[in-house]
Amino acid sequence: MISPAMDIKTHYNPPCEGCAYYQPQERDIGACHRFPPIFAGDSSAIDFHHWKFPLVTAHSWCGEFQAATLYDAAF
Repeated sequence: MISPAMDIKTHYNPPCEGCAYYQPQERDIGACHRFPPIFAGDSSAIDFHHWKFPLVTAHSWCGEFQAATLYDAAF
């Protein structure tokens, strides 16, 4: 039972698919754009391909959630 004094976020973590930082790529998978891309290895000859945003599932969650707005959904 949730105590009224407890913050609701303690018991409910919204999924990535509703986050402003989530960019869908494939079915139930997307990239998290909360932070800059991370180094993904040197298997490509083009520097641009060395950097990638982390992939997450649409149903994942983290402590950085920011609700997407209608403006975010348009882009």
